[in-house]
Amino acid sequence: MLYPLKRKEILRKNNDLKNLFSNGNKITGKYVIIYFNRGNRKKIAFIVSKKLDKRAVIRNRIKRWLREIYRLEKYKIVNDVEILMVARHSILNIEYALLKDEIEKLFKNINYITD
Repeated sequence: MLYPLKRKEILRKNNDLKNLFSNGNKITGKYVIIYFNRGNRKKIAFIVSKKLDKRAVIRNRIKRWLREIYRLEKYKIVNDVEILMVARHSILNIEYALLKDEIEKLFKNINYITD
């Protein structure tokens, strides 16, 4: 893998997630909502709610897609930003390529992207 997603890059603490929800900037797309804020280092979390689909197989597939898209795009993001991706209900009826295009567009709208 060219840009592996390491364990230390994943936001795990509940306080960090709450902080992103309350104090972070938000950009909304048709399929995902991205919360972002300056942090100590580049970290990310993915949320796919059980309300979206009761089946774990579907939720895990969506998380895999989100992780892979982020993994391929993370080299464009500056090193001190924390990101939270929340899947919306419309993500259930979409193909991977459309989701990737939307997330790339959302990342370009974030001011922490380097070109």
